[in-house]
Formats: sequence, structure tokens, C-alpha cells
Amino acid sequence: MEEILNWGIQVIKAIQTVTCAPLTWIAIFIHHVFNAGIYVAIIGIIFWGVDTKKGFKLGTALLFSTSLNVAIKNFFQVPRPYTIDPSVATGASETSFAFPSGHSQGAATFWPLLAGLQKNWKKWAKILVGLCLPLLVGLSRMYLGVHYPTDVIVGLALGFLISCGVLLFWDNMAFYIKPLRKSLKVLAAALVCFCLNAISMTDTSYSALLFGFLTGYIFLTEKGSFSAASGTILQKVLRIILGFVIIAAIYYGLKLIFPGKESNLYQLFRFIRYGLVGFTATFLAPKLFVVLKLASPVSKSEEIVEE
Repeated sequence: MEEILNWGIQVIKAIQTVTCAPLTWIAIFIHHVFNAGIYVAIIGIIFWGVDTKKGFKLGTALLFSTSLNVAIKNFFQVPRPYTIDPSVATGASETSFAFPSGHSQGAATFWPLLAGLQKNWKKWAKILVGLCLPLLVGLSRMYLGVHYPTDVIVGLALGFLISCGVLLFWDNMAFYIKPLRKSLKVLAAALVCFCLNAISMTDTSYSALLFGFLTGYIFLTEKGSFSAASGTILQKVLRIILGFVIIAAIYYGLKLIFPGKESNLYQLFRFIRYGLVGFTATFLAPKLFVVLKLASPVSKSEEIVEE
């Protein structure tokens, strides 16, 4: 392992021989913008205001990918390059472990899937967004000295596998899952999250968010769903704003009420908090939008298209 890390540091130093202010600014911009939090916000906008199906696909893929990444990170506990050799640091830092790269995996999960779901995009646009963008993110992680090449390679590989898996096999899986009873669907979601937590119980936040996200959508489709395409532009904007306000209120409100890190029950209540956030995003908020006349239930024509 030590030989691999030392080799990685040499690769980072080679990349950093072209260091200049504009490149550093671009890399730091990518560092702050191309992360799971921003992707989750984009998914919320798509799910509530553009296309519920696409938002659900993106959300499921990204949250699963991020949960897997966090679990693997905490399992292997590989230190950051700048921890071993401070000379490679360029101004960016992370509090988590290094392997695999979360930014690379997230980009390789989100952008290829987003591009693949756009039927009207040109081929060059799909390649630019779905392939070039994740590779650029991966390169920026090494340039900043926050990841070894192995972190980036494995992160990109996992992300591309997940995004391609969704594009190739989602419809076939949905064909078998859709007829199942609600309780079995919830159980399946719980088992997936349990397996992710079994790898590492250090951070249960994203696996909880995934469980709440999946469970909320299961309940939503059982109760008539809602149409993200319905409504005027103003109605869409209002429900997106309202959705994020509700999510923030639940997230920060429960954070103030629930036990802190010093408690032995911290991880349990953290799981509950993030699970409620995911459940609210895909069930409580959409149902509230319909009640407030900011959205309409799925129409018969939309149901036929979904079938």
C-alpha cells in the first residue's frame, strides 16, 4: 500500500508542475461546485419541477453511489495525499478519507446519467457532459493534491458502472419490482441500506437519505404520485422554493432537537433525521404541492407513458 501511495504522490507532483493561478481557480471552483450537495439540489429541482421519473432515477443512482463511496472510504481509511506529503497541498482540504474519490465517483454517476436521459441532446453534447466532465473533475482532484490517481480511477470506474447500469437495466428491474407489494419494496430498500451500513457504520447519513428517498417514492406512487411537469413556471418555482424550505426546516430543526455527537445514540438519530429528509423530498413535499394546488396528480396519459 505504501508503495502505491508514494507512486500516487509522484504522479500528483508531476501534474502540479503546470500549476498556475487560473488552473488553481478552476480546480477550486470544481471542488466547491461539483459535489454531492449540489447534485442533490439539482435532483430536487428536476424531481419537483421538471420530470419526476428522471429525478427519481438520478436521485437513486447518486444517493446509492454516494452511500457506497462513504462506506468504502470509512472501511479502508486511506489518508489524504497532503497528510503524507504536505508539499502537494494547493489550498483545498477534506475531512473524509481519500479512497475512492467522492467527487470523481459522483461526477461519473450524475453527469453520464443526466446526459443519457436527454433524448434531444446531440451526441457531442452527451460526450462532453457525460464523459469529459467527469474526467475533468477527476483530474482536478489530483491537481489539488486531495486524491491519489488510484482514488480517482476507482471513483470514476464505480461511478460509470452505476450510471451505465441505470441506463441499461433500470427499465428491466422496474418491470419486476413495480408489481410487488409496497411492504416488499420497502423491505428491499431497507436491505440495500443495511448492506451499505454493514460496510461501515461510521456515517449513516447518505444511506439514510437513500432509504427515505426510496420509501417516500414508493408511498408516492402508491398514493397517486404527482406530475412535476404540471403547473405554470410560477407554480414550479414556488413549489421548488417551498420544497427546499421544508427540507431545511426538517434538517436543521431536528439537528437542534436530536442528541449530538457526544451521545451514543447520535448515529441512530442521524439516520432518522436524514431518512425523514429523503422521505419528505419524495412524498410529503409532493403531496403538499398537490394540496396547495401548486401541482397536479399524474394524469392518465402520463401513466400510460410511464408504463
